[in-house]
Amino acid sequence: MEHLQCMAMRTVKVSDSRCLVSAWSRQHGRLTFAMPAGKSREAARRRALTSPMTLFEGFANVNIAHEVQTIRSITPMFVAPANIAATPMAIFLAEILDLLLRRSEPDQALTDYLFDAARMLPTLQGTPLAQFHILFLMHLSAFAGIEPDFATYAAGFVFDLREGIFRASPPLHSSFLDSNDSRIMAALASMRPGSKKIRLDRNSRNRALDIIIEYYSLHHTALNSLKSLDVLRQMC
Repeated sequence: MEHLQCMAMRTVKVSDSRCLVSAWSRQHGRLTFAMPAGKSREAARRRALTSPMTLFEGFANVNIAHEVQTIRSITPMFVAPANIAATPMAIFLAEILDLLLRRSEPDQALTDYLFDAARMLPTLQGTPLAQFHILFLMHLSAFAGIEPDFATYAAGFVFDLREGIFRASPPLHSSFLDSNDSRIMAALASMRPGSKKIRLDRNSRNRALDIIIEYYSLHHTALNSLKSLDVLRQMC
């Protein structure tokens, strides 16, 4: 029996009595766990402990050859402060991570980044919370192997979304940002999740998020079918 530390991503109900929880574990990377889906006290407890972006731990006999694992003795890794305002963002980020993190190999640097973000998110309010998803996804691109080359930025340059670099003049294709959007994205790249050095209004946040979604869709995984996106836009 192995001790696992995990971050919950997405829960899918597959029957009246069973659901599947995708999670990122420190020990094995992506795992899927079978969980009870009924109305029992234990089922409700497990749902609470595996809500989106929640850190939990437990014990399992992991067999990577099996698509679904069984985990026992689930407990929280830390007690998060109650923060209803952070819930839509946790749901949104967990949905994106469920799409992006398809490999099963462990990655300690990525795990540290995800776990630190999961601990930070429920502690945030105001501007740091409203901009958290933008900064989180910008820096996640480094772990996905698609980090833009922000060192190529200079005043007045445009950002080539296909090549991931800044240019002095527009490329021949249409997938690029004008100089104003490019300036904002370059400035945001210098900020870590939780920072409030730059304060974007809602329109600017939505524009930045659209850019990031387009960039990921071009280089990694299509993100144009996110169910939680509209709710996030209204709340943040």
